[in-house]
Amino acid sequence: MEDIEPLAREGLDEIRRAVSLLGRLEDPVVVTEISRRPDGTPVADLAFSIVREALTNAVRRTEPLERASIAIDHHTTKGTRITIRSHGHSRKADECEPGNGLQRLSHRVTSQGGTFNAGSGEPDEWIVDAKLPPAPNEENHHA
Repeated sequence: MEDIEPLAREGLDEIRRAVSLLGRLEDPVVVTEISRRPDGTPVADLAFSIVREALTNAVRRTEPLERASIAIDHHTTKGTRITIRSHGHSRKADECEPGNGLQRLSHRVTSQGGTFNAGSGEPDEWIVDAKLPPAPNEENHHA
């Protein structure tokens, strides 16, 4: 338990820093959401985790983070596709591979029958793209 407390504090500090940096962007984070959002399902929780981790990584690994976009497309029979793009110069030239958080998310997504990719796009662009299967008997509401 003593080992977990410092890690939890560090994680909270990183989230606070990420939120602070996102608030200082000249161009806001653009969010596009299409169709109906699953409510209270494991898919909704996983979608939130994907967006949170992708934005946290964008802030942590990019200096300066110039802009970010989040696109979420819900489809009742095809599932949900989430694409997060962040633009800016990487702090470390050798950081072209997904980190531990993204690798854990990849495992969670694929274990539920989805697909997950994270990597470089255009110059100075990082993309996280996930396709989540539809949840059985999920209830939808308007986005």
